[in-house]
Amino acid sequence: MRPITTPRLTLLPLTLPIVEAAMTDRAALAQTLPIYLHDGWPGPDFKDILPFIAETVRANPSYSEWVRLIAHRADNLTIGSIGFKEPPNPTGTIEIGYDIVPEYWGRGYATEAARALIEWAFTQPGVKRVTAECLSDNAASIRVLEKAGMRQLAPEGDMLKWEMLRV
Repeated sequence: MRPITTPRLTLLPLTLPIVEAAMTDRAALAQTLPIYLHDGWPGPDFKDILPFIAETVRANPSYSEWVRLIAHRADNLTIGSIGFKEPPNPTGTIEIGYDIVPEYWGRGYATEAARALIEWAFTQPGVKRVTAECLSDNAASIRVLEKAGMRQLAPEGDMLKWEMLRV
């Protein structure tokens, strides 16, 4: 499994040992990672989905490629996570999600990571459409999704829906 690199970031696949350590043992996680572990990672939202990621990776180890740690290259530090909520569905659609530790907000890291992961996804067989959603009052995520090149669709209640099609 290869990392994805950008000018400032490395997106590392979330392997089963990393996911299991993130769920149970921070000290083991710090020893498992090839980079320093930020005190704020994993954040509360990402912690909640770690059991699902672990279950999915156990059943399909290649899913590790679809969910990744965001490593700040200059600081050699985990600053977030990004990935697709599930492998591509039969229509070729996948939904992206991401989080960045607060100390690194507002510097374009989420946009840089989203662009890189979406670009990678569109090189994978069968992926035709990337979707996302965010709350209508989440100005930061709205900016990330716009800058990543996604198109806003009709909202559903308080949720804004987004998509990008493979060209």
